[in-house]
Amino acid sequence: MTRTDRSPRAHTLQVPGVRLYYEVRGAGPLLLLLGAPMDAAAFGALADALAADRTVVTLDPRGISGSVLDDPRQDSTPDLRADDVTAVLDALGADRADRAARADVFGSSGGAVTGLALIARHPGRVRTLVAHEPPLLELLPDAAERRAEAEEVIEVFHRAGAGAAFGRFLAMAGIAGPADGDGPADGDAPAPGNGPADGDAPAGIAGPAPGNGPDIAPGPESVPGPETGDRPTPQAPAAPPFEPSAQDLANSARFFTHELRDTIAYRPDFPALAAGADRIVVGVGADSRGQLAHRTAVTLAARLGSTPPTEFPGDHGGFLAHPEEFAARLRAALTAG
Repeated sequence: MTRTDRSPRAHTLQVPGVRLYYEVRGAGPLLLLLGAPMDAAAFGALADALAADRTVVTLDPRGISGSVLDDPRQDSTPDLRADDVTAVLDALGADRADRAARADVFGSSGGAVTGLALIARHPGRVRTLVAHEPPLLELLPDAAERRAEAEEVIEVFHRAGAGAAFGRFLAMAGIAGPADGDGPADGDAPAPGNGPADGDAPAGIAGPAPGNGPDIAPGPESVPGPETGDRPTPQAPAAPPFEPSAQDLANSARFFTHELRDTIAYRPDFPALAAGADRIVVGVGADSRGQLAHRTAVTLAARLGSTPPTEFPGDHGGFLAHPEEFAARLRAALTAG
């Protein structure tokens, strides 16, 4: 397959309440890569690595980047996002009556929650779901405490802006971050090298990454390691602070005010999950032990009876820094059943 064959082909689709933006690359069995709030661009390297033998679809979630809402005040719930994915499947001609035409789905963080809602609401559309570290806080014994922390994050956003809110969010996620008031305010995102733990925000749960829509603070796995030669050595000048674009800031505001609360509040319908797909594989990052989304993933796997979870390279956003290795592990997980 040529590089041109793997180049993304852009599409839009009007559905009730939103014009969806999605991209298609490659050829072969259908595979959807879902994030929330991560947009299609954030999955580009992983999609390229998988497009040699699959038709790979990436999507801007409703209200993020290119998927423009009719009413920007509308909240983004897992159920609404699941309906959007189903509309994209229909537009692609995926036949629910033909098992061979069903889609495989990889969901990262909030996108994994979307994948679970897709199976529960639209049974028979998914062959295998790989749900990588979905932040299902309601499954935890300390759900009330975690829910209160999330409300504090949202309050900090309204009071002090995205930078300060991401700092509080990092602490909630189990990654060291600045205390309230220590992070940048007025919508300024923490810059790599200047923010908590060199900008360690959990990709996918957190919001906008430079140039990728909804990930302002890139995760540790999104920063190249010293072996690549791309990261400054101790003697090199520090990288310039990251300046979020207007779209980055809009995606951050969308995440904190209209998406975070409904995503973490989602309660899986376990009987519907058991009947709605051939397989559900729960994924965790090899380097994310002790973090909140790792805890929720382990708990989900236990509830599904699929313990232990499947380990993937890196941390919560391991596919950002290790797309080839991550793609190989994902292929293995999809074909293991």
